[in-house]
Amino acid sequence: MHGVGGQGLASVKLPEKTVMVAESAAFFPYSWHQPTRGQVPAVNNALDLVSFVDGHVSYIKIFWNSSVQYPNGAWSLAAYYDPPDSYEYKWSGD
Repeated sequence: MHGVGGQGLASVKLPEKTVMVAESAAFFPYSWHQPTRGQVPAVNNALDLVSFVDGHVSYIKIFWNSSVQYPNGAWSLAAYYDPPDSYEYKWSGD
């Protein structure tokens, strides 16, 4: 899983875009704020609250690639890969 755990804050290349803390629903992603009924729990562009390395907090869309599955058929978590560059965040500090 991506993240900044164990990484010095000064080494984070884009602190304004790198996630420091997020509500747990962002990892799936799912939106507690705008839940969808009748769909799988994970939803692309789910809206979640995220805190960034630079200290700001935003209510943003979380990317989920529904085509990524594990060999056992389980869905991937959004936190396992960085989103496309057009999104307002990234999980990794590099």
